[in-house]
Amino acid sequence: MIGILLLIVALFYYFKPQKRWISYFLYASFMLNGFCLLTDSVIGFKNADMAVIYTFIISINLILKGKYKISNISFIKQYKWLIIFFFCSFFFFLISCAKLNISFEIIGS
Repeated sequence: MIGILLLIVALFYYFKPQKRWISYFLYASFMLNGFCLLTDSVIGFKNADMAVIYTFIISINLILKGKYKISNISFIKQYKWLIIFFFCSFFFFLISCAKLNISFEIIGS
């Protein structure tokens, strides 16, 4: 049930521009399975479900306010952010594997 509380906190802080970073941090934790700390069993719901609910509510809010626009960021900048995201995702994957003592063997060695 802590998941509902975290979702409410994330949505509350989204509407406070000075503290919006807290909302984004909580959203990232929903998207990345709670950074392996707030797992599904801890929060009582699936993290992915919380991320979908957050995305839906924020998107509806932006559509109703007429602020739902795609930014004019260049393709190169978007590509760099994508590469950074993949790098961070791989890094967190390696950390979680090390935490769980999972080793990888090269096939045929």
